[in-house]
Amino acid sequence: MRDLTPVDDFSVRLLVLKAHCRYYELTAPSLRDAIRLAEQALETDPKSLRAQRVLSLALTGAMVQGVIARDTVTIHRAIELARGVAQAVPEDVFTRCVLAWALGNDAQHEAAVEELRYAIQLNPRYSTLHSDLAEHYALMGYISEALSEVEEAIRLSDEDVVSYWRYHSAAVAQFAAGNYTAALHNARRAMRAKPGLLRGAVYLAASAAALGLDDEATRAVDRIKREHPDLTLQNLTPGLVPRFVHDIHHQQLMTHLRAAGLT
Repeated sequence: MRDLTPVDDFSVRLLVLKAHCRYYELTAPSLRDAIRLAEQALETDPKSLRAQRVLSLALTGAMVQGVIARDTVTIHRAIELARGVAQAVPEDVFTRCVLAWALGNDAQHEAAVEELRYAIQLNPRYSTLHSDLAEHYALMGYISEALSEVEEAIRLSDEDVVSYWRYHSAAVAQFAAGNYTAALHNARRAMRAKPGLLRGAVYLAASAAALGLDDEATRAVDRIKREHPDLTLQNLTPGLVPRFVHDIHHQQLMTHLRAAGLT
């Protein structure tokens, strides 16, 4: 993948790179730090497209992990930052990926899918595009399409800094399909690679409960509650995990999370 956005001056570039690295640690302190560094880069150069993009990325990631409030103003800011960069550099693949991430956080799955499909046309070998597309397909109920995209993502790159997301997307798709054994296998694999992935812990808990593995399900719920003690079934979606488009899949998730001990 080539970054097509203009190169910044050294001081801005360093802040952007630091923010990007902190983002991928995916912890509460690292995500707050990523936002701080990205904001600092943007203050230094308000026209920096890379600073705008990484700030969008960090804001969305922090909302997804429950690190900052998931409010309308922040959601829309993340979208508009990424959209502005996409308009300035239409063929930059990573920007389309960041925009899709922000759109998905607002439950705009069809718009996110459109961005990812366009990016795949530009660069079909960028594996993250396929795994991100897979999660949207799974949430929309397109199970076979989701699993096909996961397989392509893994074929292109089975082990890298975001490989855990491929297995998380597979877990979401298999859970929606009612294949809880495969869902649990993939959720475990995602959580081994990225223990702080709270979305992954949700699907691990629900899949384990569906299979009667009560101890494992309870441990997963406890892990989530340590980070979010006020979390309930009522505020789980769309706060911590996006809601399935179809009610049958949503109720399936709620039922098994209730069995896992989330009330």
